[in-house]
Amino acid sequence: MQNAQRLSIILLLCCLSHAAFSQGYLYIGTQRYPSIYVGLFRFPGDVFFRRNFSAPALSVEVAKRNGGGWLVISTYCQYCDCGFFSRHFAGDVYLYLSDGSVIKCYDRGLRDCLNDDIIGIYMLSAAEVMRLKQHSIESIRFTIGPPKNVIGGRRESFIATSSEDTRQPIRQLFGN
Repeated sequence: MQNAQRLSIILLLCCLSHAAFSQGYLYIGTQRYPSIYVGLFRFPGDVFFRRNFSAPALSVEVAKRNGGGWLVISTYCQYCDCGFFSRHFAGDVYLYLSDGSVIKCYDRGLRDCLNDDIIGIYMLSAAEVMRLKQHSIESIRFTIGPPKNVIGGRRESFIATSSEDTRQPIRQLFGN
């Protein structure tokens, strides 16, 4: 009886500690990477990027991988339907840092669409992660491409800005 009580207490503590200290994960294929939310960046966009009449926003996360990290950006896109007619992030992404420097993230075609949110994933080197730990991201330049089936459709470029200190969550994920 006492062993059963001890076992149930241990299981309860394990479950509570997991719930209290769990973090997000980024999945690419079958690979799992620990990730953390970095911030919300606002950009001037048309009605297609407004969720519930709020200003268009770019959500930013960073994930940890061996030898660097992943930058994950996402935004709501009305009428994207996440199918053949879906819009997507297209081209390279530029991170403008608080020290005036720029990190260029190359488009590797890693993108997805989920629940009317379009998602782009970009690789970060170890040196770029170190810079992100030292300097906050002030703005992000990105491009949204036309649906895949539209020939000659126009791309739209945006600059999203934020006043949040993005260094803290990145330090939390990667350590100081």
